[in-house]
This record gives sequence, structure tokens and C-alpha cells, in this order.
Amino acid sequence: KYVNSPETPLFSKSQTIYGLPMARKSIQDEGIVMISEGYMDTVICHQFGVSNVVATLGTSLTGDHVRILQRYANTVLLTFDADDAGERAAIKASELFQSIDPELTIRIMRMPQGADPDSLLRSKGRDEFIRIAENALNIPEFRLEVLKKKFDVAQVNGREQFLRAALRLVADQKSTIDQ
Repeated sequence: KYVNSPETPLFSKSQTIYGLPMARKSIQDEGIVMISEGYMDTVICHQFGVSNVVATLGTSLTGDHVRILQRYANTVLLTFDADDAGERAAIKASELFQSIDPELTIRIMRMPQGADPDSLLRSKGRDEFIRIAENALNIPEFRLEVLKKKFDVAQVNGREQFLRAALRLVADQKSTIDQ
């Protein structure tokens, strides 16, 4: 486990991106930056040949992180864990990216339940990881997937509740294309 160092005048976690020096060329070449939740996810991705992956330093994504990363890529792929915390973090991060640069393309990987980039690469391999990355969802699609899990859509009442909530979510989208 890593030691979670405090912020200091010389070390600002809110402005430092783990792995960026090693990933910069790949990010620029591909135009895509993949952001993982942790160091080990980033390390394993690089070991498996996915070299455009970075992570924050034990802190939530900040506006400073976004401004740094938008210099290198026009597409952001969030590769967060497939658990409730990862889903919440992905939604929060996607909203932050959109608020700072609405022109960025944001995609969110939909990994198998309980998986993260590390475990997915080790169990299924690079090809499966890339397949899932290529099929990543846009923000409204991802939010609808997360919302759907809250309702029993096998039942008529659950489907109606889901559709009402989904319509509110769609209506809240600023972009008519997303709507």
C-alpha cells in the first residue's frame, strides 16, 4: 500500500498526475487519456501495453488535473472500478471535465461488476480490456446504466419508476444531442 503523503508547498497532489511523464507521448499520439482510480491500475495497464493511462495521487480529480490533461488529449476515458464508489467517482469526474471543457469527449468504461483495470487485465487480458474500452459509454448512457440498477425493471412498476427517473435525467442534459 502506498503512503498517502500530505499536501505541502513543494508537493501538490491536486496538481500532480501519476504516470503522466511515461504516458504523455502515447496520450498525444492517440488523442485519448485514460484515467484510473489508482497507482496499481496505472502500473498494470502500462505493463500490459496500455500506455496512455494516468491516475491522481490519492485524491479526487481536481480542476487543475483537468486543465493539465486537456492539453494532451481531446478524449477522456474514465477507467474506474466497477463498484458503487467507482460509479459515483466516474459521474463526478465526468461532470468536472464537462464543466471545464464542454468540447472534450468523455467516455466511461463499463467493466464487469467488481472489476478494476488491474483485475480485468490479469484475468481477461489486454484484448478484452481494449474491447471494453472501445465500447465505453458516453455520460448519459453511463448514468442511465447506473440508474437502471436502482429499479427492478423486471416488474412493471419498476420499469415505470425507472422511465420516470430516466426522463428527468435526459431532460437535465444540456446538449440536445445527448438528449
